[in-house]
Amino acid sequence: MVQRDMTFSEDLVQTFLSFLTHDSIGLRMISFRVVGYIIYLQRRQYKDTILDPTTFPADGEGSLVGERPSNLWMQYRADNIPDTEEKYNECIFVDKPHTGYNKWAQQVRVCIEIDRDLDNEERYSSTDKIIVSRFKDEDFVKRFVELYSLEDNKGAEKVDIIRRHFYRDLFRNYGWSLFKLFLPKVEEFVEGNVESQHRFAAELLSSVTRGSKHWPFKDIELMWETILPLIMKAMLHVSSETINLWAVCISSIVEDRDPRRFSRLVTMATEEFLSGRTIFHDTSNLFLLETIVAQFEWKYAEGLHQLMDKIIPNLNNSYKNVRDKIGHMIERCTAHDHMMFNCRPTINPRKADFMAKVMPLLSTLDETLFGADWVLVNKLSINDDNDAIKVVKTVISWLLYSHAHLVPSVFPFLSYIIALEPSEADPDLKHLCTRALSVLSRESLTESSLEPAVATVKRVVYNSDERAVGATWKAKCTALVYLQVVTFSNLYLIRALPDLVAEIKSLLFSCLSSPHVEVRQVAGQTIGGLMKTDLFRDNEEILQELKKMALTKLPAGTKPSQTDTKEIWERHGGVKSLCALVECYPYSIPSWMPDIIVFLAQFTRRANVMINNEVKKCMSNFKRTHLDSWEEHKTLFSEDQLIVLQDLLVSPNYYA
Repeated sequence: MVQRDMTFSEDLVQTFLSFLTHDSIGLRMISFRVVGYIIYLQRRQYKDTILDPTTFPADGEGSLVGERPSNLWMQYRADNIPDTEEKYNECIFVDKPHTGYNKWAQQVRVCIEIDRDLDNEERYSSTDKIIVSRFKDEDFVKRFVELYSLEDNKGAEKVDIIRRHFYRDLFRNYGWSLFKLFLPKVEEFVEGNVESQHRFAAELLSSVTRGSKHWPFKDIELMWETILPLIMKAMLHVSSETINLWAVCISSIVEDRDPRRFSRLVTMATEEFLSGRTIFHDTSNLFLLETIVAQFEWKYAEGLHQLMDKIIPNLNNSYKNVRDKIGHMIERCTAHDHMMFNCRPTINPRKADFMAKVMPLLSTLDETLFGADWVLVNKLSINDDNDAIKVVKTVISWLLYSHAHLVPSVFPFLSYIIALEPSEADPDLKHLCTRALSVLSRESLTESSLEPAVATVKRVVYNSDERAVGATWKAKCTALVYLQVVTFSNLYLIRALPDLVAEIKSLLFSCLSSPHVEVRQVAGQTIGGLMKTDLFRDNEEILQELKKMALTKLPAGTKPSQTDTKEIWERHGGVKSLCALVECYPYSIPSWMPDIIVFLAQFTRRANVMINNEVKKCMSNFKRTHLDSWEEHKTLFSEDQLIVLQDLLVSPNYYA
């Protein structure tokens, strides 16, 4: 029933103020909303200042989106922090983060008026005087704090936006003097471990900072000198139940506010960066610092570069929780490194610069991962003192959290993920690598990223002599699976790049003659799948090449069980690719399939057991998948082909 055009009698205000501390929770909830709205209606209206963008530095040629000369004056820098009263009074705070990032409007409105008569009670209305007198009553405040610091929901306390707005408008209207009576209780609460009391302290501290927007400089300084030690004490006593309450508190403090207002808060947060008290303390501080950085968005470039300089030496942190939080922090620092349409290059930290600093830290892994035997790779991750492995885990955490994963500079690191994914010695490392490959292989890449993606697979598969003897065979299988998925995910773009298609074809055919049967199987399945998509354009030419490989002449005296000659590898690779191609059509029969089936049938009579079993398995699957529609499908075969197929698929009768 409370409306903007209403006037409130003194008796009504007194009544609802008294209900704020009533024993009935229902009356308290109703009166809290009514008094909150009355306080809201008592707000003083401040005048907007109109800025003329034509007076800003010229942007010159180029895009009008992103960081540029005309909006650099809004950046948080050491030389433009309003740390004196004179600077504070002259500073033009632009609180909305979107203002100035895109093309300037014809007029920019900002509200920077300072209320120098905040404590002047002569200007108060009768309603204001009643409210101020009640909240300066120590007994009332004591009872108020006691009631509103009771738990709302045991084990699941949440910061309430209605309470926050109530406290914000209270301190906005009547200044720092009202907060003094709350201060002793807040100091007591932040040093305790009661969740509801931490929630009350978080609501009050975030609200007083939000309400200080128009306070004079002396009150602002007094506020920060008082609440910063309280926040630090709260961080020393924070728990897993209360950390989210303080995260909401910090986030609401800096949300939609100019970063230059919070130089002292930022300084405190960065000084506590990995202070090393406890693991939980470090992760909590990183969480809160990440919250601050996220709200500052593009206006905190200098501070982000300083944070990245602190992050690099800590990439090899020994604790998983800390590494995960560092990965989140890297994403926040590099979040604005994107090239949207018509957007200028950012002055914030860039992913390419970060990866350039990371790669030298991994040089100790090169000899073991690329060119060594699998025993060394399995032993590699067992050692807890291996700093390079810890760096890999941290960077993977960043990639999993990032919203723009694969810029070209990331692909050299991707080869380490592929090479380490098969490792069984470190379950955490294997899990991270598997998750990363699952996510990154499905990314939609740009044309400039496709070539580095294929080059990454080549680095794992090939050594310098361009033969398939690079990393271990398990890593090669992982690399080929990644190539398979990334090719299918970006098929529409790869088709338009014939040179890249030829490179993929060459890579896959080289793997068909690998000494390891697992590598040949994955390569054959990939070729079969890509042929079905018509990626190679001339499938008939590919079929002839595979037939030629399948007919590779074996050396005289080759035993049926022998699998250790190059000729057998090539023959098996060709046969496996043809079998994979047949299995790609489980419910249809293309025009070329009858000839291929008849061609494969001859290998069931050949001596080599491995190839014989491969063809039998393929034919068994063919029979199973085409059984329901065989009356229709068999019309596509000639009589001679059906006879061969019958001899192949029907077991001989004992009594025949």
